[in-house]
Amino acid sequence: MYHYTLDVFSDVLHWLQKGEYDAGVLDEFRSMALEGAEYCCNEGCEVVGQMKEFKVCPQCKTYRYCGAACQKQDWTTGGHREMCGTSASHGKRGE
Repeated sequence: MYHYTLDVFSDVLHWLQKGEYDAGVLDEFRSMALEGAEYCCNEGCEVVGQMKEFKVCPQCKTYRYCGAACQKQDWTTGGHREMCGTSASHGKRGE
């Protein structure tokens, strides 16, 4: 499963506004919205759900986690502490 960043969503909005888009990408976004996806930013987490079910990091408001355990692990060993609050903290794993 791909993990999309804010940049990708911006690109999709741009494509839609210009009328130039890849129907496959839009179908995948539609599927993610309906069926859920892996939105947890903790590397290796495979929890699938709706984006609204994942809690947002209270500091950067960009990274999402399925629960407190994943958030704590990403903070202590996953590198989010170093990225949180910086411009590099957009999306999953800085993609």
